[in-house]
Amino acid sequence: MMRTPVLFVAMQTDAQSNGGVESLTQIALNAQRIRPILLTNIHSSRTARWREAGLETHVAPLGFSEGLNARQKPAARALAYLRYARIIRRLMNDTGIRLVHVNDPLAMQLALVPVRMQPGGRLTFNIRDTLDPGRSPSRFKYGVLFAAADHTFFLSREMADYWAPYSRSLRDRSSVTYSVVDPTHFQPGGPTAEERTPMVLVTGVVREKKGQLAFLEHVAPAVVAGGARLVFAGDFDPERDAYAAACARAAAPLGSAVSFLGFRRDLPDLIRAAAVVAIPSGHEGLVRVMIEAMACSRPVVSFDVCSAREILEREAPGAGVVVATGDHVGMSEALIRFCNDPVARAAAGAAGLAGAQRLFDPASVVARYEDVLIRLAGKSGLQSPTYGAEERSCAA
Repeated sequence: MMRTPVLFVAMQTDAQSNGGVESLTQIALNAQRIRPILLTNIHSSRTARWREAGLETHVAPLGFSEGLNARQKPAARALAYLRYARIIRRLMNDTGIRLVHVNDPLAMQLALVPVRMQPGGRLTFNIRDTLDPGRSPSRFKYGVLFAAADHTFFLSREMADYWAPYSRSLRDRSSVTYSVVDPTHFQPGGPTAEERTPMVLVTGVVREKKGQLAFLEHVAPAVVAGGARLVFAGDFDPERDAYAAACARAAAPLGSAVSFLGFRRDLPDLIRAAAVVAIPSGHEGLVRVMIEAMACSRPVVSFDVCSAREILEREAPGAGVVVATGDHVGMSEALIRFCNDPVARAAAGAAGLAGAQRLFDPASVVARYEDVLIRLAGKSGLQSPTYGAEERSCAA
């Protein structure tokens, strides 16, 4: 079967923990009707994984930090944009690609001009996060990005509602499609919490957005006093990162009851070893470990970040507990209850597993992506699902 070529553009950071790039990886690995060609900015374990899977992969360094704004290193930024424009146009010409799928706002900015310059070029945007509530958002910038996309994929209805005010026509050119969870790796089983001190697992790169410091200061003491231990899995560099160093200092009074493991490749085993997974983030899109924990039949306790109530309360009711953001007492109480109540833990785990099998199945999720991508590439007469139509489908 001739597969439609689609260029996937995704920017990576030095952090090995990257839920957004992992989500894109799952789409690329499970694609059946499209042929993903990947373009990224650094060599990493994921680029090696793409190549090992037989996916055509191109690496073009940016030459500037994606954290810099436009006023910092403007020459390096301009050169990167020009270099990516040439690369994208060459790949489109050499492979016959007419559709480029971008995985983040920076990739969208890099791809916008070259795709629009290409006759018949189309552009899809998969936004995977919300904005820091403590900062003033650039409504103009995101309005331009959404308006420039032929289609935008949202990871949840809550995300679609969050971003809808940024573009008047966004609902008519978007759909809601959850992420993929690999059931061959994330599945129930493994050691049980009853066999050891109950473990609370917190994952993700140790940085301010993820909220580990406040969690260590305000939640961890109560959880440890309640008889549990805390494990943090994700990039952790207290020697060079001030936030990580502050987390290490906050954890010191709790001694061996708190462990920082750094980035781990055995995350499915860690989730299965946990009594409960905690999400103390300040803002998120769709937290990847939440849906992975559900697939491993483990309960989740989360702050009220975007998508948490939709998944844990409406789509998979009973799969966990959502507390108001900053409600450290509520989070402590929920974590302690799951640690000490095996019946509640098992019930939440069963609800999560049932939800994960229904919502995050690779074949059905990727098929929804492919329906839109193939139609936009001009290879199919399929109609693009709109936000409203997908909402009805998810709720059915």
